[in-house]
Amino acid sequence: MSNVLAICDSCGYIGNSGIGISNSSNVYIVNSPSMNCPNCGEQKFKTVDGLYSEINNVMSILAIDNGKELEKLYNILKGVTEDTSIDEIENKINEETPQYNGVTKQISNIMKKGYKLFIATSILLGAMSSYKNFYDDFIDKKDEEIEYKKKQAEIDRLQNQAIEKLKKELKDKE
Repeated sequence: MSNVLAICDSCGYIGNSGIGISNSSNVYIVNSPSMNCPNCGEQKFKTVDGLYSEINNVMSILAIDNGKELEKLYNILKGVTEDTSIDEIENKINEETPQYNGVTKQISNIMKKGYKLFIATSILLGAMSSYKNFYDDFIDKKDEEIEYKKKQAEIDRLQNQAIEKLKKELKDKE
């Protein structure tokens, strides 16, 4: 089992949120309540909203912040070669997508299981591409749903307009 991290918005402390995930994929955490921070005591210690996966004691952070700039992270990991170092990846992530800096810890955890850096990032890329496809499909469906609702609202408006016109004509004939 792996624990999901929480961050204090007051002092920046990072620690265990008390939420554990075991052999699960696509666990979406959103709007968890704030707790008292074990470091500063402020009630601003909160689990980070995001999409998580945990397989064989390897926690993957698939998305934080609803997938913003996920494409950048994906491209950073896709650019890893056998000559790339973990420090290079960490620097690039911190520079371009700092909200995903936990990914380097996940890469290190995979490497502790005996995998090389290139393989570790490939594993994460596989998980991310699954999420990316899911997320893109989700956004596309949301856009389609919004378009459908707009069209339905316009149809409803036109129908109500026609009904009112008919009512007025009937009233005028009386």
